[in-house]
Amino acid sequence: MALGFRHSKKTEDDVIVDRPTGAFNRRRLDRDLAADVDASGLPIATLVLHVENFEQLGKPGSASVDRILERIVWVVKAAVRTSDTVYRDSDSSFCVRMPKTTDEEAATAAERIQSNIESTPLLTDSKVTVSVVVVAGDSGQVSNTARRPDAAAGQEAIDYR
Repeated sequence: MALGFRHSKKTEDDVIVDRPTGAFNRRRLDRDLAADVDASGLPIATLVLHVENFEQLGKPGSASVDRILERIVWVVKAAVRTSDTVYRDSDSSFCVRMPKTTDEEAATAAERIQSNIESTPLLTDSKVTVSVVVVAGDSGQVSNTARRPDAAAGQEAIDYR
């Protein structure tokens, strides 16, 4: 009896999830931002999380660093709503898009994320800390910030360290 298998020819463009963390990747963030046309006037917020002293955790891509990053994403996903989307932006930063969210609600989520990261065993053992920048406003302003998270500090934002 012969078995036949079809091999899917997925290209790199088809991959939208960061394998080590389970968060959506930068490619998906860019797609979501391009499709984000919101004329409703409802508030939207973006959290930009940066893992402090990332290079001291170990070699990027190593199993131990991947476990730490995966745990960070777990903590973030547990601290936000199911309607919010978590993305991995770079080796050491993440982005959370929070539709229909005021700046006060986003600030509360940022504080909750930081508190939970500081109390999660694997992360406290590794001395992991994150800084969180909160940007809230209309979809155009917030989308521009999410396109360039490194420029988030230049926006009117609340920085939690």
